Amino acid sequence: MKLGFRLFTVMVFASIMFTAPAIGQDDATPASLYNDGVAALKGKEYTKALDLLQQALEKADPEQDEQIISLASRNGAVAAYYAGRDARRDKEMDQALEIYETGIKLNPDFWGNYDGKARVFNSQGNKAGAVKAFLEGSQVAAEGNAEKGEELKNNATVLVQNSYTSNKWDETIELGTAFLNEVESADVRFYLARAYKEKNQLNEALEHANKAIELAEGGSEGRNYFAQAEIYEAMGNTSAAIEAYKKVPSGTYSEMAKYKVEQMANQ
Repeated sequence: MKLGFRLFTVMVFASIMFTAPAIGQDDATPASLYNDGVAALKGKEYTKALDLLQQALEKADPEQDEQIISLASRNGAVAAYYAGRDARRDKEMDQALEIYETGIKLNPDFWGNYDGKARVFNSQGNKAGAVKAFLEGSQVAAEGNAEKGEELKNNATVLVQNSYTSNKWDETIELGTAFLNEVESADVRFYLARAYKEKNQLNEALEHANKAIELAEGGSEGRNYFAQAEIYEAMGNTSAAIEAYKKVPSGTYSEMAKYKVEQMANQ
């Protein structure tokens, strides 16, 4: 999945620059540390940049250095994103996760580190954690970048969908539940309805199918109605099943729905 991240730090870099005489690291000021951190970030020395910007924040006075604190936090989060990316590419997943967490603490309003965190979790097999992190990033991004927010939400949806299409019903339920703990989704409700139906947990299946219909009516090609109908049929509620099957429009599910109606009508 392509991240599609665009640097906003060029603008931040141009916002303010502090001048400081050449001094030893022990005598460095928040301003000089910030400048050194920005220089390292521009030079793509991301781990060094993160360290220097954190040092600037540690030395900064909350009252006198408010602007330094704001910029160092924002640029530090960007440095963390890139440093985490490099660690992830080197297969240093625990290190990458730690770096991404640092970036989130520096600037919880930057979506990039949530995205990176999700990718680490997914690589480690922690798919529920990945779903949660993608959705946290989605909610953060949505405030200033609706397109990116939707992309991250879709990333989380795909993880649930992949489990569903692989017939991993327990995993579908686990990931779908993790998803709904963060945000509502008709698509995820559909996957859960089908997964619970396959496990013969019909009350839970019907609850999710009904909610999917409430949110999106029939959904793609009437699949929500089809899922609801199958559940009613499994419950032995023939009249409700026929009614739901009849709502399925032409498309992928229509021929099977018509067959089911004819079959049950002749019983």
